[in-house]
Amino acid sequence: GIEQKVTLFPASLLSLQKKVIPGTMNGEASSSTWLLFILLKIHCESFQNAIMHRNEQSEKLYDISHSEDTSVYHENGASPWTSSEDALFNVEYTLQSLQIAAAENKNATEILQQMKEVLGEPVEQLVSNMLEGHKDISSSKRNEAKYDNAKNLAYVLLTAFCSAEVAFELSLAHAYFLGVVELCHEHSKHSKYDANFDLVPLIDDSHSAGKAFSENIDLESGLSFQKYVFRWHADKGLFGTLLQLGNHCQSVLSEYMEEDERLSHLRWIQNVKTGHFSRAATGLMSQSSEGLVAFKDKSGNQSLQNRQLVLSLARLSAMTSQENNAQIKNVQATAEENLDLYAAQESLADMVDYDVCGRVMAPDSLMDLAMDLVKSTNNTEDKVRAALAGLTIAKAMSSISSIDNSTRQSHIAKVWASAIDIEMQRWLDVLDQWSLLSDNDRALRVGNTVFYNMAAQYYSDPLVKKNDDVGFTLVQEEVLRLLAIQQVEFSQMLSSTLSYCGVSPQ
Repeated sequence: GIEQKVTLFPASLLSLQKKVIPGTMNGEASSSTWLLFILLKIHCESFQNAIMHRNEQSEKLYDISHSEDTSVYHENGASPWTSSEDALFNVEYTLQSLQIAAAENKNATEILQQMKEVLGEPVEQLVSNMLEGHKDISSSKRNEAKYDNAKNLAYVLLTAFCSAEVAFELSLAHAYFLGVVELCHEHSKHSKYDANFDLVPLIDDSHSAGKAFSENIDLESGLSFQKYVFRWHADKGLFGTLLQLGNHCQSVLSEYMEEDERLSHLRWIQNVKTGHFSRAATGLMSQSSEGLVAFKDKSGNQSLQNRQLVLSLARLSAMTSQENNAQIKNVQATAEENLDLYAAQESLADMVDYDVCGRVMAPDSLMDLAMDLVKSTNNTEDKVRAALAGLTIAKAMSSISSIDNSTRQSHIAKVWASAIDIEMQRWLDVLDQWSLLSDNDRALRVGNTVFYNMAAQYYSDPLVKKNDDVGFTLVQEEVLRLLAIQQVEFSQMLSSTLSYCGVSPQ
């Protein structure tokens, strides 16, 4: 009867089609674009008539009514005949013929573009029939790989011959992640906003659309839609958009960022946003030797300012953290020590005629530079600035746990000794007349020395008054040893000089 003829129709049509356009599945384009158009129309008409017949005969147990509710036949493990292998292969054969013609045959492509308005409707209808055919098969029996391939084919043709709205609607209906994300992105570029292509509701856990879509998994990657969105944006380098979208599903973004190493340099941002300040602090410290990727120059190098930014963020995160364990304390202390070093490097930068801030200098090299500048600069102000930078460097070097106390004292003493040594003859001359000078005259004679001005600036710092780590009085004996001075009078003269700065003798 008619039921048997309708059921056998796809196989008959496929046999005829293979004779008309052979080799399509092997990648050979049809030479007749008009023939493809006719085949599209035949398929559309046949499917429409078949579905109408299904609906009309459904009450007579011929088949199941064509509708979105497929639970009836899924419960029985059956599928409608429009989901049969022959029917689906036949449609895919025709659509792939169209795809190949459009992609590989220049002349055909031009004709197809001219016929876009004519082809749009049959392509939309046939693509929808193909996808619905796969979807109508129960999940236990559906070939997900073939369904996924059908989605890929459908998306290529829909974007070529149909409107973006149609392509987006079918991508949503069949959970084709790539189509959804690409079309939403395309309609949000250049600060445009189209509510019909808004990605936010689809990834928002609190939105009904997001809840429904979150149940789907991408076949190729195995990712949920939310994580697929994040990976797509990461692949494109659109990290800012990725973080913005993540505001609507924070827990999923946090999880994904731990999985994708490309986002390791941005994890601190997510940790700050979610209140995990201790994680942000430790994460930033681990990056401090490399700097933030976003601030690298074209050669991939990190400037001094970049490192300062990372350490400042690490310190701030540690200070904000509610945790008060040894690790967080160490992060804060290390950040502060290194920031002091970088500040010292900056203070030396304008005293040399080459770029000092283009890279972070090692403490030993930085100390050598400071000591050289103490000796080589021409005015007292610059010498004092270089010497004070040297003290900052010495303090940071002295904080290294592997350094013993004698080495620690030596670093500090070296700086104070250099400030005296560069004017040694002047000090010896003053010492010869010291006993003959009044207290006011003594103050005038030492008042413009590097040592006096260095001590005056150092001891005027309120922080030094609370915690004197690298002061002269702590290393006075070592300074005299480095200068090879044994006269008690010389030591007394230096102590008197400190008193003029308001420093009490130890």
